[in-house]
Amino acid sequence: MRGLFSRPRRLGARLIRAGAIERWQLREALDRQRREGGRLGASLIALGHIQEEGLAAFLSEQFGVPAIILHTKAIDSEAVRLLNMDDLERMEAVPVARAGGALTVAMADPLDVETIQEIEARLSVKVNPVVACQSAIRKSLLKQRIKANLPEAIQASTEQEREELGGFFAELDDYKVIAELGEGGFGKVYKCLQRSLDRLVAVKTLSRSRVDDKEVLERFRREGKITGRLSHLNIVRIFDQGEIDDILYMVMEYVEGRPLDEYLEGKSFDDRLDLIIQLCDAVAYAHSQGVLHRDLKPSNILVDASGLARLLDFGIALLKEPSRAAGGKSERLTQPRVSMGTPRYMSPEQRADFLNIDERSDLYSIGVIMFEVFTHSRLGGDGSMDPRALNPEIPEPLSQMIRRCLAERRDDRPASAAELRESLLRLRDGLAGDGRTTLDHCLRHGVAQNRDMLVKERYSFLSKLRDDERRLATLAEHKSLQRLVVVKKHTTKEGLAESKVLARVKHPHIAEILGVGEDASSCLIISEYLNGGSLGDRMKLGRLQQGERVLDHARDIVRALDFARDFRIAHGHLHPDNVLFAGDGTLKVTDFAVRPDCDPAMERFFRNDNNPAMKALSDPFQSDLFSVGVLLYEMLSGRRFNPVKDLDEQYERLRDVRVYPGHLRKVLRRLWRLAPESELYADTKALLRDLGSDKADEERDRRTSASSAKRGVRRSVVKRGNSSALWVTAAWIAGVVAAGMVAWGIVWLLLRGRS
Repeated sequence: MRGLFSRPRRLGARLIRAGAIERWQLREALDRQRREGGRLGASLIALGHIQEEGLAAFLSEQFGVPAIILHTKAIDSEAVRLLNMDDLERMEAVPVARAGGALTVAMADPLDVETIQEIEARLSVKVNPVVACQSAIRKSLLKQRIKANLPEAIQASTEQEREELGGFFAELDDYKVIAELGEGGFGKVYKCLQRSLDRLVAVKTLSRSRVDDKEVLERFRREGKITGRLSHLNIVRIFDQGEIDDILYMVMEYVEGRPLDEYLEGKSFDDRLDLIIQLCDAVAYAHSQGVLHRDLKPSNILVDASGLARLLDFGIALLKEPSRAAGGKSERLTQPRVSMGTPRYMSPEQRADFLNIDERSDLYSIGVIMFEVFTHSRLGGDGSMDPRALNPEIPEPLSQMIRRCLAERRDDRPASAAELRESLLRLRDGLAGDGRTTLDHCLRHGVAQNRDMLVKERYSFLSKLRDDERRLATLAEHKSLQRLVVVKKHTTKEGLAESKVLARVKHPHIAEILGVGEDASSCLIISEYLNGGSLGDRMKLGRLQQGERVLDHARDIVRALDFARDFRIAHGHLHPDNVLFAGDGTLKVTDFAVRPDCDPAMERFFRNDNNPAMKALSDPFQSDLFSVGVLLYEMLSGRRFNPVKDLDEQYERLRDVRVYPGHLRKVLRRLWRLAPESELYADTKALLRDLGSDKADEERDRRTSASSAKRGVRRSVVKRGNSSALWVTAAWIAGVVAAGMVAWGIVWLLLRGRS
């Protein structure tokens, strides 16, 4: 192409004459153009020597070419299809309007004769070029590419919807649309791939073009804010929320599951009871955070293949002010007497007045769900029917709980979801045989050795955290200590010996192991429950860039590894999901030496099959140090480590990142063995010295220094006191000597006078 931008000196001379740039700026841009190619205008813009809008206005004025704002123009889809996206991206041109035999084309370089002639020859039209900003052209072409690649089901929607969706995901370019999951009254939900983290998410959208009700828009925003403050195993997580053009969006955890009523088809009584307990646990947690759901129903409860329930859709939730008691002041969007929700599951008071409710309204909804789940029938009438009349196999205590939840007067219902959960747990424990759920019973297959000890301690099972062929993990409560624990049953004995050692010691940055057991082929490990989420969660949510110090996390992880190393224990598969946080924010490393059973994407932190540098490490402790390096790299850069890419190339990416403190770059070089052999870390203690002291150490040093300074002051006072005493003594001696000399002089004079 030989347009104006391809004749750099011609364009540069015109810009200098017009006073738009200076000569040194032109030289700098020409050097960049020679190195990287492309157009001179693009180099000037990239270096910040001229604004895109200014350059477009300059071209329009100097050469009489109209300038347009591209995003306000409709694109000629037929011309785009005929020219194809690859060619248009090469040309940096967008067909915007056709009139008879003429086609208006927005171009970054409107004097590019070759491009104009090529388009005219291929479409048999006369091209009328107009100038537009280069970034606007690229964004418009990206929008058209996304639109063309939308899944087939979405392609069947209207042209306006495809255009709107293409523009939306052109802005939200980290997400690739895979499928449409569903459509509600006002918005749609899409299954997407988040490219940067290589994970599936659900993106919920609400278009202003279809909604002019400000209350609906505000409810959508509030749903994200309310759900975003909730962090619970049985509640779908919110990752991001925002607004692009006229579309509000929410990015949330993708759950591959089915609605509760569909999942329970053909399931046993135990499975049904377990899911209701999970639901009560989620609702009790939401209530503790001041959130009333107000729309509990089976379609808002998804259950995945492992039997884990997830509560979602807080669109009409009520957020009560933390400082108010139940029934106190709340955030109000709906006018009193307005009914919202699903009538079949709404409490009598919610049907009468949507705002005059408290936590017990949600309990009524749970009662309706329980009735349907255990009777396999819809609730009819006022809810006074005995569930056992429809299903005689329902235990009488459960029937009573259902009827209590369905009481017309809320004062006759259970006081809280937590109380209902405890009643259900006691019911299940009673059905187990002895009025309690032992750890053995909860895991269905207890270990033979130490069984008496486990029965004696009497753990109550709360919910399954994981259940697959390699591990069964459950959340349980120690009955007498009322302490939550995690119980993991492994199908191998890997890590058992190391866990026994760590169970006898304690370190602030290692998850406490409370007990172990084993049989012929498997082992069971009981550890403390950490409810502050994982380092992986914080890295995904970008929270490390919001005040948390990477250095602190790295130092705490290495302290844990160093302590374990003293007992000859290597971790073996360190990654962000086995670095957890307690409720107070304390970092703790877990799963030392046990068989790795993580998400395959996490294997990049510790597997050495594809990475020559890691493959060469035969020492497991050195492998742990390499894993620390990968963790440090991802925390510092926000980028994903690629185990098959060259380490030097990935390290160079940190040059574009502000690293504080700066010496962490050198630490990473030594961890990844990019430094000379003499500088490599021999062990974790050498690494700890480079990572320095933390705030507590600094405070201790400060106090020590202050104390030493005070002692120094006291010593100096003593010295000054001693010094003063010496001077007094010396003066007294000098006085005595002087007096003696005077007396001697007088005696000598007298003797001389006599002679």
